[in-house]
Amino acid sequence: MSGTKEGSFPSPLPGTPKPFQSKHKMEQSFLKEMGLEWSTPLSFLTLGQLVEVVQRCINAKPSKQEKREYIYGLAGIQREFGVSHKCAQAWKDGFLAPAVEQQGKVIVIDKAMAHRLFKESGRNKK
Repeated sequence: MSGTKEGSFPSPLPGTPKPFQSKHKMEQSFLKEMGLEWSTPLSFLTLGQLVEVVQRCINAKPSKQEKREYIYGLAGIQREFGVSHKCAQAWKDGFLAPAVEQQGKVIVIDKAMAHRLFKESGRNKK
């Protein structure tokens, strides 16, 4: 093969998909420890390398992601906190603002953050 170094894999033809690129540092680090890259073809792995990669993938603990809950719209604020429409509007623009994301008419509020902000605001004292 002309144009490729011995032991290197030829570059893909135009229009072919690029090799998978991982965004996870842990996965990239263990491949580097083994002297591999994501673009290394499976046929270039020894049996020992393949077994080690598979074992690490099987034993890898899934990342613990919190399931976020959301409140939708002013009606959601009204239901969640038991307030009037006018009060919900004032709260959305006031102390709840960091928890609110709004695109046009669509309002989405991070529920956990809204409750934390509510407690910090001191409005829950009677």
